[in-house]
Amino acid sequence: MAMPEGDTIHHAAARIRPILQGHVPDELHTPHPRFGRDRWAERLAGRAVRSVDAHGKHLFLRDTARVLRLLRDDDQTRPVGDALLDQRSVAGIGNLWKCEACWEAQVDPWRTTGATSDAQLLALLAAVRPRMQASAAHGTDSRDNRVYGRAGRACRRCGALIEVRGQGDGNRPTYWCPGCQR
Repeated sequence: MAMPEGDTIHHAAARIRPILQGHVPDELHTPHPRFGRDRWAERLAGRAVRSVDAHGKHLFLRDTARVLRLLRDDDQTRPVGDALLDQRSVAGIGNLWKCEACWEAQVDPWRTTGATSDAQLLALLAAVRPRMQASAAHGTDSRDNRVYGRAGRACRRCGALIEVRGQGDGNRPTYWCPGCQR
């Protein structure tokens, strides 16, 4: 099962907030057995929903120096594409946005974090942040992927063929252009 991207979670929260917030749900279901044992349905019955918020998979860029420090404190031989997925360093970036950030900033996702300059690391984050925000505001249908899911097609920037290969412990499919991402 794939983990949804942060923008998907925020979009879902925005869509259900006006329906649930301030209202008492007619019924509650807890499909995961662990939550059934905790008797959440009985414990919350008759209670109004106070708020609907998304907190998971945020992209925080409040303190650019902290992000760099966290990435620099990590294993410097780790590929930058894999490091971007580590929610302890940069929260909010999933596999799709990792690929798109690397393409936008023209950074090879297999380049080691140590061989990636501070300016390039910041460019990765700055390139993808507005697209993630737009997707969170308008939903996943507004995505215009430049590289993700485009294996075998021509790169929109240089015309080379987009490639895909597994990366990291999860062997996640990583899309990149070998022509312009260095």
